[in-house]
Amino acid sequence: MKRPNAPKVPDNVQKAADDFSKRVDAERAKYQGAGPGEGGGGAPPTLLARVTRLMGVLENYTAAPTAGEGEEIAELDKKVPVEHEQVQKLVTEDLEGLNKLMNEAGIPHIVVAPATGGGRRGRG
Repeated sequence: MKRPNAPKVPDNVQKAADDFSKRVDAERAKYQGAGPGEGGGGAPPTLLARVTRLMGVLENYTAAPTAGEGEEIAELDKKVPVEHEQVQKLVTEDLEGLNKLMNEAGIPHIVVAPATGGGRRGRG
């Protein structure tokens, strides 16, 4: 929508796109932390950092988890599904609504590309 020869975007579509972008940035920050130029010094560890650290600890140790690790597992067990649901809502509801507005305005809509690589796979 910001390209030099892009068609004029109605104000309601531009506002919806800006609002959606802010919600996506807020969710991204929970997983990846502040983006470039957004500060983040002294911020608590991100969800991704917490899960990654805990996985590394558990995968590289043969004893039972410590009490602290057990608490971290319990907290993440509650938090991860909630955060996942919020991301799914962004894609299945919020993006769908934005795309509907864009289609009605004759603007090509946003397509979510399938995830590729980067994930851990079970042994098979």
